[in-house]
Amino acid sequence: MDIFEPTAGRRPTRAIYAAYLAKLCDFVCWLLDRQYAVTFLPGEVNFDAVAIAAVRRLVAERRASKTGDVIIENDIQTVSDLLTHLARLDLVCASRFHTILLSQLAGIPGLALSYRAKIDSLMKNTGQDKYCLPIGSFSLETLKTRFLELDANPAASLQMVARCAEHYRTAHDQQYARIFN
Repeated sequence: MDIFEPTAGRRPTRAIYAAYLAKLCDFVCWLLDRQYAVTFLPGEVNFDAVAIAAVRRLVAERRASKTGDVIIENDIQTVSDLLTHLARLDLVCASRFHTILLSQLAGIPGLALSYRAKIDSLMKNTGQDKYCLPIGSFSLETLKTRFLELDANPAASLQMVARCAEHYRTAHDQQYARIFN
């Protein structure tokens, strides 16, 4: 994402944002070195394009002499487009709440770079708090470690999320039944 949400009434500094972009660049390069394909998914098309372009530029500068990198281009303008592209992925690392939520509902394990309590709550309530890192201060090494854990055993994460999703669907259906009956 292109901005950090202010916390405690303060806007993060340019240095924090630059560090965030640098860590994302390092993470993308690390993935590419390990032969993973990478795709960028904007959760907010108009806002996230700035950060995506910045990370892509940093990666291109660092890897100018590398061949064989697979960075998938996406034209995402709608939620439907996002869902279509999410369905093609094996694992998600996202900063946007709805990208994490939709990936979980689509059965795709994910890492959350959290900027708000609602993301922390989502990840905790679905038993995925281990895969939730603070966006302004996450460690690149921790991100790599958590990625490898998810990649090695995505089924365990998905089973927990599926149980929670079923619980929420049932509660939702019961609530609507009470309201409209």
